[in-house]
Amino acid sequence: MKKAVQYFKLAIEKDPTWASPYASIAEVGIMQRQFMFIPQSIVNPIINENTGKALELDPDNATAHYAKAITTLAIEWKWEKGEQELKKALELNPNYAMVHALYSDFLMFIRGRIEEALYHAKMAVELDPLNPFLLGFSSRILIEAGESQTALDLCEKALFIEPDQWFTYNQLAASYFAIGDTLKWYEIKKNKVFWWMDDPVFASSLDKAFAEEGYIGAIKERIRQNEEVYSKGGMINFCAIGYWYIVVGNYEKAMDYYEKAYEAHSPCIVYIRNKYSYDMLKNNPRYIALLKKMNLPVD
Repeated sequence: MKKAVQYFKLAIEKDPTWASPYASIAEVGIMQRQFMFIPQSIVNPIINENTGKALELDPDNATAHYAKAITTLAIEWKWEKGEQELKKALELNPNYAMVHALYSDFLMFIRGRIEEALYHAKMAVELDPLNPFLLGFSSRILIEAGESQTALDLCEKALFIEPDQWFTYNQLAASYFAIGDTLKWYEIKKNKVFWWMDDPVFASSLDKAFAEEGYIGAIKERIRQNEEVYSKGGMINFCAIGYWYIVVGNYEKAMDYYEKAYEAHSPCIVYIRNKYSYDMLKNNPRYIALLKKMNLPVD
């Protein structure tokens, strides 16, 4: 991503009136923010500045409207305005695969419109079938819709194209978990970059927990490890911990972390309306109150 920004800046040096490089810098910034690579206090102004510049230079630039849609949805949580920007980007470029992918994400997790979400996810793959990141991104929609084996096939195709595509490895793990292969899930989550198992003490205790209690033991141990890191001032993903607490059946602790994510304006908070969380927490007053705060559907 850093290298991408360098090249976009070179493009701006050569032609400062071209809107697309500004929009693309904003797009990279959104990804850096979403994956928590850069603090929001640093990256949000970069995103807003470059999105604004792109739209100023070219109000009909599809990439600029795509960047504006991401900004509006991920940072401002303005769902109707964000959807308008997505529709505008598709109006300007109906073959924009990543817009279809983001629209599917919005429709599934924000609006709960499953069939429409599947249509746009599959359209994205049809338009750009060799893009490994996009294949992994679209697999999330398929898992949420219950098409886990199809998601698994997409992830395997993506990783055949680009074996080190780390984002897609996460979706591959999720696909295995969804079809009930928790051993494969554990092997991927432990041995790739997601669980930072370069710490031999953490790795050993995780193996012990998995051997004794299976995936539930591993999840409990990951919760403990993250809380240890957090207690020492480290950064953790509040939404992930909240979700794991749901899996182990501690719903009040799950809400503690979901509320922390809301207070921190965490990038992942927009996904708390996922099907599993909703099915488990739909009778929890704290959860329903949080959905209402974010203007997310509650039935």
